[in-house]
Amino acid sequence: MGVLIAVTPARVLPGPALALATLLATAPAAAPAPDPSPDALTRVPAGGAQADVRARYGHAFREIDTDHFRVVSDTSPWAHRVIAAQLEQFYRAVHPRFFTNEMPPLTVLLIHGGTDFEHYMKSHGHDDEAQAYGMYDARTHTVFARRCFPDGKSSGLGTVFHETGHAMLQADFGRRDVPSWFGEGFASLFERGRVVRGHWIYGNPNPMRETVLRKAYDGGQIPTLASYFRLSDEEFMAARGLGYSVGRSFFLYLLRSHGEEALRRFVAAVRTGQSPVKALGTGWTMGKLEQGWRRSIVDINFAGDYLYRAEGPRTLQTLEEGVARYPGYGNLQVALAQELARRKRLAESAAHARAALRDPRCTDVALAWSLLGYALWTRDAGAARMAFRTAVRCQPWNEEIMDYEYDHLATLCEAGGDRATANRLRAELAAMKTQSSPSGCAP
Repeated sequence: MGVLIAVTPARVLPGPALALATLLATAPAAAPAPDPSPDALTRVPAGGAQADVRARYGHAFREIDTDHFRVVSDTSPWAHRVIAAQLEQFYRAVHPRFFTNEMPPLTVLLIHGGTDFEHYMKSHGHDDEAQAYGMYDARTHTVFARRCFPDGKSSGLGTVFHETGHAMLQADFGRRDVPSWFGEGFASLFERGRVVRGHWIYGNPNPMRETVLRKAYDGGQIPTLASYFRLSDEEFMAARGLGYSVGRSFFLYLLRSHGEEALRRFVAAVRTGQSPVKALGTGWTMGKLEQGWRRSIVDINFAGDYLYRAEGPRTLQTLEEGVARYPGYGNLQVALAQELARRKRLAESAAHARAALRDPRCTDVALAWSLLGYALWTRDAGAARMAFRTAVRCQPWNEEIMDYEYDHLATLCEAGGDRATANRLRAELAAMKTQSSPSGCAP
């Protein structure tokens, strides 16, 4: 992308293409460093290991390994490899920032079917977790996770990031128990993170958590931080829905308002048994922490609640209200751009897609570029081609096959007289599709 911009003089670019060139030069997706490759992080063990996996789990299962993970799954070969690479890159990015002890290689059992996951969990003594997104079993050092629910809803990568957070905490704490308020809150911080073109991005609200938090906030049921930090494991689990949301919001507040260094000091203090508030530095008091955190609930977390409620009947109105209040929340801007595109309001869709790409925390980067390409299709074919080309560069790290983007980019290349590139794109897409079954979630 940098070469493309360098050899195209800005003065000859038409309006949409000039705006795209500027965006490409500044957007997170256009990082000058070369993108890491999932292929460089993953390996397929020898046939004997695969035979053992099939014998233990079923004929559809296979194993893919990385330096820190053994990922066993019956999901599509493409998704399996990408998810294994995402986990490894997540570990490499996050572990050095917050942890001291290396985590032993972690087994991740990722089951595609929703009903299959629930049958497996029940048959292996995990009845209480059969309806969950996933769990970490400290005894066997294994993460169990699903790709789908029986009703067709999908479970994202946040589950495996969350559960891996528990495994990293266990390695750091050793034989000591990790307090639930701390372990669940901190692990939840990674739920909306994503590896985009090889780079770990996190720090967004989690809509599922924020709707719980907002209801409690509006009802005056948010606990004080002092009482939250004193919760026993039993007390935390008795109100776990709110407990997860409160803990996640607190760690998100530290990250967003005071930076990763403050978050790192807090985590280190809990690990070593010191006062985490004092570890934040001179001038910090529980009162100051409480005041800043409660303000951040409105300033940061409520944005995620808008994204959660946008799945209801008043989708457009909810998204527009949310974006007006939280214009810097890229994932919310993408959702609005998508809804506007569905209604054929393309100029507005393009504006919000561009706004999303200006957010360095946006994880829906591929979708934002794709929506931009769609919006510019009839207005400027060159700018649309540039947008779709940037979208498909996210494909190596995307666990779903981006067939829409490949098809449209190939069509634009062909229309512009570049039949060779169009043929290459269609061949790449066809090859990827051979690795994409099963794909998606069906009821």
